[in-house]
Amino acid sequence: MTNTDFEYTLKFFSTTVFKKPRMTTLKKEGDEILASIPEQAFLECLLLAPSQYAYMDLFYIMEQLTTIRPGVVQELLENTDSLKIKRLFLYMAQKANHEWFNRIDRSKIELGTGKHKLTENGIYIPEFKITIPKELQEYE
Repeated sequence: MTNTDFEYTLKFFSTTVFKKPRMTTLKKEGDEILASIPEQAFLECLLLAPSQYAYMDLFYIMEQLTTIRPGVVQELLENTDSLKIKRLFLYMAQKANHEWFNRIDRSKIELGTGKHKLTENGIYIPEFKITIPKELQEYE
């Protein structure tokens, strides 16, 4: 496996954040690896911020996610207890003004009641009950 060129860097980690994880098999030169589907992989990246990924870098990726499958995202968001993932994903999707965002039924996604502070000295977004980096809120 280590000698196979997958044409991108693989970062291995596991999580139990999704009650019903959505996986796919990647195949290359006879080797196979079980990986998260793209929608789940992005949500997992949100979970790893800011220790592994910068919030701004993740938002730049979010801006490019024009072909997200809203039904898949809906299912994933309903089947995780991570308020960080839910709130940050919904905030970023709304901010990116994606057409598919309107097809997500937010009434079925439990956001909890408490506030969640993602960063010190950030900006509080009442709709999603999160404090985000100032640069993310001010980015246009």
